[in-house]
Amino acid sequence: MVTCSIPYQLAGRFAGVATTDIRLDNVATFMQQQGNSTGGYAFVVDKQGQILYFPQGRSRAV
Repeated sequence: MVTCSIPYQLAGRFAGVATTDIRLDNVATFMQQQGNSTGGYAFVVDKQGQILYFPQGRSRAV
């Protein structure tokens, strides 16, 4: 599970924090479905270039 949080403001003042928890197995399922719908595969890379999700059994030459 990954927790994502971001502060928000109203009228320029801090008003709270919006937070969500994302189950990683749900992300993997979604990515597999995206790849299946296009006949290819989908993967996730962070801004540092690290692979966060790559489908099992595929070549990792990216």
